[in-house]
Amino acid sequence: MVDKFSLLANTASDWWWEMDAELRVTFLSERFAELFGVPVSSIVGKRRSEITRADDDTPEWRAHLDDLANHRPYRDFLTTFVDARGVSRPVKISGTPIFGPDGCFQGYIGVGHDLTELRQKEHEALREAHKLASILEHIDQGVVYFDADLRVAAYNPPAIRWLQLEDVGDPMGLHHSDLMRRLAERGEFDPEDKEEAVAWRAAVVKAGHHLEGERARRDGRIFAYAYNPLPGGGGVLTFSDVTEARRREARLARSEEGFRYRFRNLPLPVWTYSAKTLKFLDVNDVAIAEYGYTREEFLSMSAIDMCGPEGAERLSKWLAEGRSSGFEPNEWFNRRKDGRILQVESYGRDIDFNGEPARITVVIDVSARKEAERLNQRLVETSQDLVFVTDSKAKLLIVSPSVTRILGWSAEDMVGGNTADFMAPEDLEAARRAFKGAKRGLPVSNHRSRYRHKDGRLVSLLWMGMWSEADRRHYMVGRDMTDIDRTEAQLHEAQKMEAVGRLTGGVAHDFNNILMVIMANVDELAEDDRMPPDLGKRITRIAQATHRASDLTHQLLAFARRQTLRPQWTDVNDLVSATTRLMRRALGETVRIESVLADAMWPIEVDRGQLQSALVNICINARDAMPKGGTLLIETRNVAFDADYGRHNPDAVAGDHVLISVTDTGTGIAPEILDRVFEPFFTTKEVGRGTGLGLSMVYGFVHQSRGHVKIESALGRGTSVRIYLPRSTENRPAEAAAARPAEPHGTENILLVEDDSKVRMSVGEQLRTLGYRVTEASNGPAALGMLETAQHPFDLMLTDVVMPGGMYGDALADAVAERWPEVKIVFMSGYTDSANELRGRLDRDVLLLDKPFHRRELAQVLRLALDARAGARSI
Repeated sequence: MVDKFSLLANTASDWWWEMDAELRVTFLSERFAELFGVPVSSIVGKRRSEITRADDDTPEWRAHLDDLANHRPYRDFLTTFVDARGVSRPVKISGTPIFGPDGCFQGYIGVGHDLTELRQKEHEALREAHKLASILEHIDQGVVYFDADLRVAAYNPPAIRWLQLEDVGDPMGLHHSDLMRRLAERGEFDPEDKEEAVAWRAAVVKAGHHLEGERARRDGRIFAYAYNPLPGGGGVLTFSDVTEARRREARLARSEEGFRYRFRNLPLPVWTYSAKTLKFLDVNDVAIAEYGYTREEFLSMSAIDMCGPEGAERLSKWLAEGRSSGFEPNEWFNRRKDGRILQVESYGRDIDFNGEPARITVVIDVSARKEAERLNQRLVETSQDLVFVTDSKAKLLIVSPSVTRILGWSAEDMVGGNTADFMAPEDLEAARRAFKGAKRGLPVSNHRSRYRHKDGRLVSLLWMGMWSEADRRHYMVGRDMTDIDRTEAQLHEAQKMEAVGRLTGGVAHDFNNILMVIMANVDELAEDDRMPPDLGKRITRIAQATHRASDLTHQLLAFARRQTLRPQWTDVNDLVSATTRLMRRALGETVRIESVLADAMWPIEVDRGQLQSALVNICINARDAMPKGGTLLIETRNVAFDADYGRHNPDAVAGDHVLISVTDTGTGIAPEILDRVFEPFFTTKEVGRGTGLGLSMVYGFVHQSRGHVKIESALGRGTSVRIYLPRSTENRPAEAAAARPAEPHGTENILLVEDDSKVRMSVGEQLRTLGYRVTEASNGPAALGMLETAQHPFDLMLTDVVMPGGMYGDALADAVAERWPEVKIVFMSGYTDSANELRGRLDRDVLLLDKPFHRRELAQVLRLALDARAGARSI
């Protein structure tokens, strides 16, 4: 038979138990084991007092033991049991005694209930109550709870402050109507009637209706109140301070009104569009005027219509990206109604527009500025000068592409760096002063600084610039001064050489006049039969010294470019070959001469003797630079100078030239003296081995021949001298006629014009010795006077070129040729400095004697002129 009691006990949520008359546990349902984790077998057989608990020897426990001892029933006795984990858990036990038919006590039967979960919920409820009480205690909102009789049953401190009930003390039990009446008496409901205000509110609350509103207290504070009825009667009245909120709302309203005013009247286009549909929501008057659409047309369009299909994808993508809350700048292209495209900068931010997410945008037309920037960029990119833009700390922000040509760096190499990173350290302090001065408004003008080239060398730059306070930038333009400095140095050198040339030319001229007197007298003495033999030898030595002095003055005149050149059609290769043969014997066996002569060389017009003399000078210098022997290479070839070469070499003229190059393998020339080698009397040879006029003569001769000379040298590697002479377009002339007799005489009538009296006397004696009739004049005007008054016409005029009196020999010759064309003309000069003769080139049909000259030379030239072999009458 099923034990119904056991079945019922094991399915109950509480545990069941039995004890015998000795109060030993005889039955315990399995529910006990489930709850406490203690096996039933460990409990059955124990007395009640033997079961582990945490409330021994308490008054309650002693009373319970007394109930058990007297076999009294008990209900919901609160005690504890310790579970298998050692945790004391609260329980309540109920039991009833069992008596036999004979009234004998047989034990107890009862039930136990675990209170652990109940106690936990009670603690949680208590904590929540404390939390709620703390919240109500500390919130700014006032709360009053009315019971079903509409009396104050609970409240928090802020309610006392808001209702200003400090004088009442504790308002517990105060009726709602009494509370409203106190407020009315303070005037809180003015201008309402006090009793009507109280009665109306009492009726609403009593009817269980919701009530809310706002009131301004007499002290100016504004509070919002709300009465919310409760289902069981009564309700909750709350008070909130909304003073600051209302003030903010008022400020916001004023701000929105100001925003709307500024939106409409801003002098820039402004519009608002939906962030979802991109449709325009509002637009100001300036946008309407600038873009040509009406307001209605604008509001029917979207932002995509404004930026065009090409900008739609970019706009959509940009809107989808996360953006900051502040105004963000962006560049767009907008289309006007007339189709014109404007490049604009827009500044926008997200806003709420009547509850709809939107974006407000301020638009600035930057088309003109962008065009100016593009123009400036093109100027920077195409500038041949260097353009720098730096910040206030000299950090490079923009560098023109020309930096690669000037400094070897790319613009990318320099942008981001500091100008000090590339500048010569010695120039930094001056540059800093210039930059500081620019910030004070002083322009940077003609400031020099050197920058480091990528290959390590320093490049001198001339800077112009300014500081812009508006954008905090330095704007600088630097010009590469390398070529200009080189040109200035060359010009300075040329001017120096020209000044030295004028000095030496003047000295040579005066010296030639002196030598002319000496040579004329030496010639006369040498032919005097009365001269004793021993004196004749002395006269010969004087003549030899005079010739040496004459050679020296010719060298001086060659340097000064004031010697008289007799240009002839010349085959360069023939002349070089002849000179090479000569030099093989002169240079000795230790010097090996090699020649590389180009084919089809262009002809030149040059004084052959002077060119050969120049080559000999260069070869002798080369030999002296190779004391232990070496190689001398002579080359020829055709070259053409372009305009760029002319810019880098001011003494060179663009066009076709013939190059004669002489290169040795000698000791070379030190860089510090290389620029001085063409100076007269400058020499590196020991005393007695050179006059210092060799290369000076070469320099003067080449330049007088409208050529160009360059020298390059390196210590230990040798020297190369290059002579460039202009190409001749003349054909090869016919062979010259045979030479005339040594000293022909004549009887013709000659006008001698010479300003130096001693020279005039000496030349006059030479002419008379040759049999001519001579009339002397000291200057041009005097000669013209004698021509006009002469009783017998003159056959020939022998005139100096440079004379005082305002008329040079060339001008005198022109005047004579015009008025007396039958008069032959011969010139003589220590150097020619007239308008044409200053060029140092003598036309083929002009006869000129170089001072000093022998009587034999004079005789030959006179007969050449008088026999009508020269047809020209003037220079």
